[in-house]
Amino acid sequence: MQLRHYALVGFGAGRFAFLLFALFASYLGYHYLVVGACTFSIATALNYRWGVRHVFDSGARFQPRAEIAWIYLVSAIGLGVNQLALLAGIDWFGQNLLLTKLDASLISFSWNYAARAYFVFRPSQT
Repeated sequence: MQLRHYALVGFGAGRFAFLLFALFASYLGYHYLVVGACTFSIATALNYRWGVRHVFDSGARFQPRAEIAWIYLVSAIGLGVNQLALLAGIDWFGQNLLLTKLDASLISFSWNYAARAYFVFRPSQT
């Protein structure tokens, strides 16, 4: 059930980020890695806000400041994964920009969910 809720939250945030990515990278011609980093950051903020409201129990394991720090660390790793997938798909393999962005989003979604569910928001074992 939690994965389904996270998928809905992630789809909403990801859809918004994808539309911004398509606008700035594909239509306006900004460099895809710069746009990818910016839109990933926006999606992360939305995902966190909606995730603690609808999916995860904020404060289950960490105090608010520590929780946010862990979210940003997890997200920074997710951003690295996302950027590497974009770079590989577009520059190394010559794939379509928007299809590669979809693939990169699915890969980073998997990382973000696993890290959040099993580390950041998992209740501590006392």
